Amino acid sequence: MRCLRGYIRPFQPLLEDYHSLCPDFNLEMVEASAQDFHILELTRAIFYVIVLNDALTLGVACVYMLDALVPVLEWLNWGTFESWLELKSEDLL
Repeated sequence: MRCLRGYIRPFQPLLEDYHSLCPDFNLEMVEASAQDFHILELTRAIFYVIVLNDALTLGVACVYMLDALVPVLEWLNWGTFESWLELKSEDLL
């Protein structure tokens, strides 16, 4: 994640239904780590990487989609990722 430090963007919390997409995600632990590193966006980035990994494992996403979504995550472009997630959320659930 090349642009996390020094990147100026307002902090945004996770989606309200994050737990339904990833029941094992430990929000408190990840948020504590993000605060330790002073990178609040780390919480969202870790969550989306886990969701993307689950999508690959379940066959909901392919390697080509991975190639397109990894740069989106690296540049903290949450809107693009959330649009993809909205399209695929039913398959992930």
